[in-house]
Amino acid sequence: FLKVLGDKVTEAVATLGEDASPEDQLSVLRLAFSSLMSADPVAVRGQLEALVKRVRAISSSSLSREEQLVCQLDQLYPGDVGCFCLFFLNVVPLSRGGSLFLPANEPHCYLSGDVVECMACSDNVVRAGLTPKFKDKDTLCDMLTYTSSTPDRFRVAPQKDKQSEFSEIYDPPIPEFAVARVSVPAGAGDFSLPPLQGPSILLVVEGEASLSAGELSYDARRGVVLFVSAQTEVKFSPVDRDQQILMYRAYCQLQS
Repeated sequence: FLKVLGDKVTEAVATLGEDASPEDQLSVLRLAFSSLMSADPVAVRGQLEALVKRVRAISSSSLSREEQLVCQLDQLYPGDVGCFCLFFLNVVPLSRGGSLFLPANEPHCYLSGDVVECMACSDNVVRAGLTPKFKDKDTLCDMLTYTSSTPDRFRVAPQKDKQSEFSEIYDPPIPEFAVARVSVPAGAGDFSLPPLQGPSILLVVEGEASLSAGELSYDARRGVVLFVSAQTEVKFSPVDRDQQILMYRAYCQLQS
């Protein structure tokens, strides 16, 4: 890993003491990450192959989470510089119902599983590794905040929705959007979602129900996405009352 970063980075890291200022820590982190992104692809591939070979020689029961992941990523994207990015980031397992808020200009990568993602209006998505799509490493290195923290900084705990019995709200510290998780247990019967001041988008993940909003009606089943106008109550009647219904509602709650 250090061979890829080069002597300049190695020396900078070695001289960075425990009492280093936040500014110095940020500067060295920026230098290290930028050096990785601009490293010779041949050198990256060679050092990654050496790392993976060494890790695979170790008993799987003794491997750290990062060591396991670097081998998995190398299988998917052999020789990709993004495999080394793993060592700059937090590895964050999310269980069902868990959530993270990622501020602007923070690097991230989804490794496995399914998530519901909501993003504010953006004029770009900058990629630099672990993708067959266009990579813009210079722009990525220039835009990042290089803020160091634990994963707890990004977690968003859901809050009970006081207006809806089956909803809990993930409300990030920005005004652009919030997401409601609507989980209706089997046997609950008919239910409704209250009107909001602003419009919303409803995604059905599990179950099926007949939906009505004003004079309109729809079959809301897995995979259906609906736009709900402001000030519109949405009523549901489960098709199979022995089946759970799970939906997500993204919205911007405007102030009246």
